[in-house]
Amino acid sequence: MSDELTSGLQAALGDAYAIERELGGGGMSRVFLAREVALDRRVVVKVLPPGLAAGLSTERFRREVLLAARLQHPHIVPLLAAGDAAGTPFFTMPFVEGSSLRERLRDGAPFPLRDAVRLLRDVASALAYAHRCGVVHRDIKPDNVLLSHDSAVVTDFGVAKALSSARDGGGPASAAASGTLTSIGTSLGTPTYMAPEQAAGDPAADHRVDLYSFGVLAYELLTGAPPFAGRPPHALIVAHLTETPAPLAARRAEVPPALAGLVHRCLAKDPAERPQDATEIVAVLDDVAATTTGDGAARTTSSAGRDGAGGAGAGAPGRLPTRGRRTGALLAAGALLVAGIAGAGVWAARGSSRPAFDLLRSSRSPAATDPTSIAVLPFVNVGGAAQDEYFSDGMTDELTGALGDVPGLRVASRTSAFAFKGRNVDAREIGRALHVGSLLEGRVRRDGQRLRVSAQLTSASDGLALWSETYEREMRDVFRVQDEIAGAIAAALRVRLTAAADTAAGSRARTADMVAYDLYLRGRYHLHRRGGAELQRAAGYFEQATRRDPGYAAAHAGLADAMALLPVYGDTPADSAFAVARAAAERAVALDGTLAEAHTTLGLVHKSLGEWEAAERALRRAVSLDAGHAPAHQWLGEVLIITGRVPEAAVAIQEAARLDPMSAVIHAELAYTLGLLGRAEGAFTAGRRGIELAPELWTAHAFLGYAYLFNARLPDALREIEAAVALDSTVTPVLGTLAYAYGAAGRADRARTLAMRLDALAERPNGSAIAASLAWLGAGDRERGLAWLERAAERRDSWLYAMSVNAPFFDAVRDDPRFAAVVRQMGLDVGRMTSGTAR
Repeated sequence: MSDELTSGLQAALGDAYAIERELGGGGMSRVFLAREVALDRRVVVKVLPPGLAAGLSTERFRREVLLAARLQHPHIVPLLAAGDAAGTPFFTMPFVEGSSLRERLRDGAPFPLRDAVRLLRDVASALAYAHRCGVVHRDIKPDNVLLSHDSAVVTDFGVAKALSSARDGGGPASAAASGTLTSIGTSLGTPTYMAPEQAAGDPAADHRVDLYSFGVLAYELLTGAPPFAGRPPHALIVAHLTETPAPLAARRAEVPPALAGLVHRCLAKDPAERPQDATEIVAVLDDVAATTTGDGAARTTSSAGRDGAGGAGAGAPGRLPTRGRRTGALLAAGALLVAGIAGAGVWAARGSSRPAFDLLRSSRSPAATDPTSIAVLPFVNVGGAAQDEYFSDGMTDELTGALGDVPGLRVASRTSAFAFKGRNVDAREIGRALHVGSLLEGRVRRDGQRLRVSAQLTSASDGLALWSETYEREMRDVFRVQDEIAGAIAAALRVRLTAAADTAAGSRARTADMVAYDLYLRGRYHLHRRGGAELQRAAGYFEQATRRDPGYAAAHAGLADAMALLPVYGDTPADSAFAVARAAAERAVALDGTLAEAHTTLGLVHKSLGEWEAAERALRRAVSLDAGHAPAHQWLGEVLIITGRVPEAAVAIQEAARLDPMSAVIHAELAYTLGLLGRAEGAFTAGRRGIELAPELWTAHAFLGYAYLFNARLPDALREIEAAVALDSTVTPVLGTLAYAYGAAGRADRARTLAMRLDALAERPNGSAIAASLAWLGAGDRERGLAWLERAAERRDSWLYAMSVNAPFFDAVRDDPRFAAVVRQMGLDVGRMTSGTAR
């Protein structure tokens, strides 16, 4: 850098800093070593080069840098200050003794496994902390990882965001236009480490871009070279968008399967298929570190011995069979499962920047609330330690269940109540949103075997406290505390708590083993977090709980829930997962026939296997046991749709929506159901409601699109189905319905082009036959459409078994004997399905 700029920088720094020498730099900055005079310490001063600084708002850049300066973490190099030297922005940070990871990788040799895992864990913990603070790095790469005293520290947090925000007309488009996309690593990152959504300039890209870049960095540490090495920048971008990296095992055989699987999950093209936060990565790396020596050989240390009962690494199972590719059919089937045990209420928080109560308030006027109805809001973890969050959430779940046993008291669903977690929302607004008359709030502190629970009952009509109490007990008394709170709530609301209900609340699905109970709560926590790895961990905890106490019905039911969801969220084959889920659910029912959740999960398993009568029987039993359990109503509605009793299905799904008003998926299913019935306005209202709650959820757009399609609103149908495809083009059955919609709209050429593409995809292993069938039926080719429908039935296509063959998609072939054979093979009523009266 010129002497003139060096002089200008020194003048801007004034007497506070004395520049010693230039250290070098990269495309994004020039780097100087300076001494901070007051503290007599060395600092780094980074100055943006003139080409990059041109057009930046210096003040906006400084503000963004100072926002990132709040990060205080042992594996993050903090930003100290930001300023302006003769019109050129600069920022300062501590000087770290050591080298960059880039320097260590220059010889192309992979890191020893133990060292790689340790350094990756440092980086992942830095990302986890920064993301919790709302800061995304956007340019994770070896150059920005410094090595000091056998630890890794990440530098330049917030700088890429500051550049993007400060650029005039800022954003990806201007970066690409100015030629800065790849050469200087600005807001879009560096091509070698760039997430697909970054490369595509997706404005909705979030913290998961860092997790993809982390995966590239991990791949490079373990193999000596990043994926797609040696290609020019534009080819790298295309590769990240379209190509799958070579398997780690092929590049380095001794990499443990759990570590290789983690890296490849991070490198998933779809952000939803990656770990959803860096905390999950840290947990997996902890497990790998505890079971791996420096050369990758497995240790024999058990997770129980390492972590103690219920420790952070306990039960993270690695035993479940996996397959290499998640099919679109399972994804599509999974969309029908997400609402109840899949916790769809969280979409209200993630799908919009507007508060959840605003979403409800904007779509309908407040309804009168029942004074004997209640919502249990998520209890606050007073200790604040992330590792104890499972316990406060578990206490919330347990109290929800205990209050659900009180006759005459209606309890809001967990998913809708948890939509308000961490939000400072007025009690009256929550009451209107959830249609409840009162709210139970609380705080939990656990200190070893001591437990402190503070609970307060608040009126949702005026925000006044109705009751409050604090309990100081031993952990072994936790169930007594829950029962006392339930009894106090019943008394405060003047609801009758019968002796039978009191007895049931005191014994139902519980355990005398506090270690088993702790494992169970950990399992529930990971179950609600979703994602393949989280569900694997949940299954591990539930399994440990059942081993500790084989008679613990709730733990068996939890294991059934986790295994039933794994084929949807992970790569576990459906046949193996459902076998475990069925056995666990049947065991839970045998132990406690009053456990509605176990009957619900058993119904889900029967439904997924096409055992319609058994599914309906189990789900109706669940509803009879707990009429407030929304998933039971929802899945009963799905069974009724599939078996051709759509009016009954509409009643069941409407009840599910009433019980769980924050579930985007239930509203989407209601739109589909009412659309089948020709109740157009109700269908459209429900579908728009689903999108309002979760605009980024492809299911919401797709099901509203189907409702439009069934009611001849073709332009609207195309708009919504195309929006669903844009959100996730990997769900090939939705591409099939798009082709069908093109055909219905008279765009036969587009329908046929898409059908040919889906035809080729369906020929692949695990390809979606039903997607090809729908596409060819839309293109007007009955023969191909029927042929693929037959193959879908032979393959027991998950989408086919999750959707209704009485939908208008199949009207063109309903009178064909081959269609009747498919209906018979699915175990459905042939007369009802072929006559067209099943709607």
